[in-house]
Amino acid sequence: MTITFDFTAATGNYKSLTISSDAETTLLDDAQIVGMQRGAVIYFHSTKAGTMKIYFIDRENNDVQLQSAAISASQLAVIDFDYHVPRYKITYTHTDAGQTSTTWCEVFAYGASR
Repeated sequence: MTITFDFTAATGNYKSLTISSDAETTLLDDAQIVGMQRGAVIYFHSTKAGTMKIYFIDRENNDVQLQSAAISASQLAVIDFDYHVPRYKITYTHTDAGQTSTTWCEVFAYGASR
């Protein structure tokens, strides 16, 4: 059996932005993980330090903060949710007012539950 996995293929929800404000900026909004997946991994990177927030979006379209994480400048942050998050929003606020950051995040679902 041959495993053919191409990491460079676009498989997750992905967004890259240049952020020039120190206001909370949305990277992914109303992103959805289709099908029953066991969990999700979020990869996050920014050239400036700040705070990433992950929101759960409920059935009435309310954003409820699920988690907040401090992000170090130019360091990859990885967050693993070992449970299904069907709808979510990811935001970022960098701490250097007046500075510009290049910020990206990618979300991969894993573990189909049957």
